[in-house]
Formats: sequence, structure tokens, C-alpha cells
Amino acid sequence: MASTATIVIRSAGLVQRVTIAAWVAAVVLLALLHNPFSGYITTFTSNGTPCPVQTTTLEQTLQMSASETAASIQALKDCAPKEVNMAFSEWGTVDPAVGWLRSVVHLLVSMGAVTLVAGVVYWLFPPKRST
Repeated sequence: MASTATIVIRSAGLVQRVTIAAWVAAVVLLALLHNPFSGYITTFTSNGTPCPVQTTTLEQTLQMSASETAASIQALKDCAPKEVNMAFSEWGTVDPAVGWLRSVVHLLVSMGAVTLVAGVVYWLFPPKRST
């Protein structure tokens, strides 16, 4: 039993076959220019809030109450750098061959545009039916 893709290609005319080949080549080229093999950037380090200026001496720190010490420690934790997960639409490859294709969204939109153009060409040039 032949697959649907085989039936579509066998019943397609020359222009449609060339369109399918060009579409496949363009999608593969876009994927390679995106360079997913270099890895993805999915997190970033946030600086947090500005760190408070340490003006207390060791003796003053030793004399602080438990609540003051806890507040001081919390202030230092809040200003420490934090790793934050990025939204999927902000993901990008580490080292793309074409900088604009770093973003996953740009890659998907480019592939969609190529698919749309290929679909229009495929539809505009139906195969000639022999009678």
C-alpha cells in the first residue's frame, strides 16, 4: 500500500515536483542556518534588586537581634543573582549561522512563509490531465 506522500508526488506535475523539492531544501536549509546543534539559551541570570550597602561592623552584627539578622540575610538573598526560565518565544540558539534565525519564533515564521509560498505555487500550477 502506497503512502499518501507517494501518491501526491506521483500524481504531481513537473512544476509541483520541483516545488516540493525546493520546499524541502528550503526548510532543511533554514533549520541548518538556525544551527540547533549548538544548543539553546533557555534561561538568563537576573541581577535581582540592588544590594544594600553594608555599614555595620562585626560588633554591631553580633549584637543584632534575630529578626534584624533574618532581615539582613533576606536582603542579601534578594539581591543575589537568580536564574530565570525564559518563555519559549524568547529561546534562541547559542551560535546560529544567521543571526536573525537565532530565535525559535523567527525560524518557525520563516518555515511557515516558505511552506505558504510552496503551497500557493503547488496550488496555482495543477498537473495537466491527459485525456
